[in-house]
Amino acid sequence: MKKHFLLTCLFILTALVASCNNPAPKLVQEVPLVKLIPVKLGDNYGYINREGKTVIEPQYAEAGMFRDHLALVNTASQAIPEYGFISEDGKFVIPSGYKDATAFNEGIAWVVNKHSAPSAINTKGETQFTLNECSAVKIFKEGLAAYSVGDYANEQWGFVDKEGKVKITPQYSAVGNFNYGKCGVKNKNEKWGYINRDGKIVIDYKFDVAFNFVRDKAIVISGGKSGVINDSGKYIIIPQFQDIYNDNDMFVIVQDNKWGWCDKYGNILITPQYLEAYPFLENEITAVKTDKGFGYIDKEGKMVINPQFNYAVSFNGNLGLVSTDSDKVGFIDKSGKYVINPQFDDDSYDYVLYLLYGSTTHESVESDLKKK
Repeated sequence: MKKHFLLTCLFILTALVASCNNPAPKLVQEVPLVKLIPVKLGDNYGYINREGKTVIEPQYAEAGMFRDHLALVNTASQAIPEYGFISEDGKFVIPSGYKDATAFNEGIAWVVNKHSAPSAINTKGETQFTLNECSAVKIFKEGLAAYSVGDYANEQWGFVDKEGKVKITPQYSAVGNFNYGKCGVKNKNEKWGYINRDGKIVIDYKFDVAFNFVRDKAIVISGGKSGVINDSGKYIIIPQFQDIYNDNDMFVIVQDNKWGWCDKYGNILITPQYLEAYPFLENEITAVKTDKGFGYIDKEGKMVINPQFNYAVSFNGNLGLVSTDSDKVGFIDKSGKYVINPQFDDDSYDYVLYLLYGSTTHESVESDLKKK
């Protein structure tokens, strides 16, 4: 799994991106059971079911998770992508050929043809509208899609609805996504606050970085430290950690480059001691990294599956993705026994982002008009 940045690198990258551009979510709370898992065999990606049976043969240069019952795949064998969408039986519902595309979300995906602006399509592939004036656009969240105008030096972000009407005029230097009725936005003074769906500021600009709300809480960075606010903007956990990530009613925390957990008030539950740690995500055990490799602990911090893997990630149902010394990918159950033997050359990174963030490797597209 050489293409995987381990969790530390991923989270550091997230923080860096957030500090200068658009912040990623800080982990999701509820993860649906994944029925079809994209995996790599040889040079191509296909899909297996939860028993390890190949459902869609490896044939794609890229393969994403199914969202709205459609998966974004790249059929190109050369450097120029050709994106399309398949159904769960492996048949193309929307033929490949797009230069770029997002995954579907809320029934809409963005696609880009060569020398064209992004167009919104429905799950039948029908064009709903085209954003001719935009520079970039992100997937829909709560009925609104963030889009930007201007070049990189003067980029301004706003929001459109599913009919292509501007609901919030571009005026922010960076934005997150709407979640639970709020969205983090950055003003010209490089401070973040939160707006509601009408574009009204509901939490003042006072943070260095503001991440998406998860239910009634959001992670923020102030003075180089991470903390948590409630939906009124008041601190539940004052900024004190090197980093912090949602994990249902707990938080994964980082102190002095060691990973552990605290409760929703900031009280330490599992002492920071691991080289990396994944969220429990409603499971009773989760993956952590020690100097002996990846293993799994319970919520008391007890090691229940000994460190033995090159890589491991949070469970989805009864399946935990792991890789071996030979860099082969398989899936174990919660006793540590293989349900699907290590035989694949990699998993799709989209799978990991889906588990941790509810996100995708294809969350935004850029206009190709400027490259004409």
